[in-house]
Amino acid sequence: MALGLSKGAQRTLVKLLAAAALIATVLGGFAACLFTLGMPGKEAEVPKAGPVLNGSFKVEIGPIATPDGKPVAGTARTETWVARSTCREGGACVATVAIIDPRKPDAPASDNLVFDYVDGDWLMVREAPDKCKVGDVEVDAQGWTIIKLKARIDGSFEGEYTWATAPPLCANKRAMALAPTRGADNSTQPPDPAAEPPLKTAPGAALRGTYVYTQTYPQTGEVFPAHTYNATTFCLRTGDRCISLMTSPDTHNLFVMIYGDGHFTANFPDGDAHCTDNIGKVRQSSRDDLPLPQGPQDPLLGLVGKSYQDYTGDCPAKVELDVTLARTGD
Repeated sequence: MALGLSKGAQRTLVKLLAAAALIATVLGGFAACLFTLGMPGKEAEVPKAGPVLNGSFKVEIGPIATPDGKPVAGTARTETWVARSTCREGGACVATVAIIDPRKPDAPASDNLVFDYVDGDWLMVREAPDKCKVGDVEVDAQGWTIIKLKARIDGSFEGEYTWATAPPLCANKRAMALAPTRGADNSTQPPDPAAEPPLKTAPGAALRGTYVYTQTYPQTGEVFPAHTYNATTFCLRTGDRCISLMTSPDTHNLFVMIYGDGHFTANFPDGDAHCTDNIGKVRQSSRDDLPLPQGPQDPLLGLVGKSYQDYTGDCPAKVELDVTLARTGD
């Protein structure tokens, strides 16, 4: 078995790698296909009044869906939310929410959320360490939670609850329905929304629309098959970090990029591959690094960077690929 790689073997291994990178994306996608199971009710309508998220609500969060769109039994849940909102000079509106266990209405809030009114929706984005089950193994992962709510004219809300990890080992998207519980007497109240710091502009939010992802091996000029993704980016209130959910339009497989410190990065799930002699084995890891381009762009027209491929095992190697992400439409 080879301890190193000749140019020809390295080129073959890069081909293996490109396939492995795609397999890694699909593997992540298998656990992270984004399907939403609808909640019953009428279509959302834009409220006639200004944006308000106030009062007590019965919140139904729908079940997790399998990769083929079927509900997972026992994953739906019900919560009680108590919300307060305010709008500042200039039109920026913010809301705070206290989450209460409906079985323990007098207990302290189990969690507090902060929403901002963005482009007609109430939006909450949070990043925190989490757990992700891959097969029968529970692994540590960095989790992102995104909640989007749209008001109906009757005072209720409907929306989506999205959870994804980076790398994309796990993800799910769930429907939400908020029904006001008028007359409810909740002793637990959320924090004062007026005390929350203002929402900051995030440069990473400009990554949105349809993009074509291409890898090129610079030593030979070989261009690997391109892939199309629909990008939606959500950013923390501080504006310093964002998550870009890149979904393939045909399969819904998920490719996750994280923005921070002026760079978009992606870490792919590790995978196994054979050496070029078809006997030895290697463990492959892959990460992308694409810096934010100079000058203002909104939306981002494209990104250019590197993909770093590391092989460890019977035929170790390190390979760099050129990567482009080119915007093709909304």
